[in-house]
Amino acid sequence: MPLTNKQLRYYDSEVLRLPGEKRTEYHAQVDILVANLNKRLKERTDIKITRVVKAGSFAKYTILRRTVEDPVDVDVMFYINGRSVDQETFESLSELIYDALISIYPTKEVEDFEIQRKAATVIFRRSGLSVDVVPVIEDTSKPGYGITTQRTVRGFRRARRAR
Repeated sequence: MPLTNKQLRYYDSEVLRLPGEKRTEYHAQVDILVANLNKRLKERTDIKITRVVKAGSFAKYTILRRTVEDPVDVDVMFYINGRSVDQETFESLSELIYDALISIYPTKEVEDFEIQRKAATVIFRRSGLSVDVVPVIEDTSKPGYGITTQRTVRGFRRARRAR
C-alpha cells in the first residue's frame, strides 16, 4: 500500500524528527556545555580556541528523535589554533577535552564520559543527549577550515566551513 504525501509528512514530523521544544532545550543545554568547556580549557590549558561550531544534523535542524537504543547525538567542533597536525596532538587534545568535561560535571558517572577516535563524548542520561566534542586544528592557509582525525585515503579530512 503506497503512502500519501500527507502520511509521509506526518511520519516525518511526528515520529522521526525532534520536536521544536526539545530542539530548543537541547540547544540551551549544548550552549551551557560549550560555555563551561571553553572557560575551563582557557583556565587550565594553553589551548587557543578560535571558534566553536555546532555541526551535523543538530546544526541543520534535521536531527532525529531519541530512541531506546540511541540518544540524540550532537557534534560540536572546537577550532583550535597553534597546534601541529599529527596523531599525538589529536589524542592529547581529546584527552584534555575529556578531562575538562569530567571536571565540569564532577557528579556524573564515569560511564557517561568516553574518548572516541575523533572526539571526547559526554552523555546526559536524563535528557537523552550525547555530545561529541571534536577538536579541529585550524588550517592557517585556509581561513575557516580545519583538520580532524577522521581518515580518508589521502590522510586527514578537512572540516568544511560552517555556514
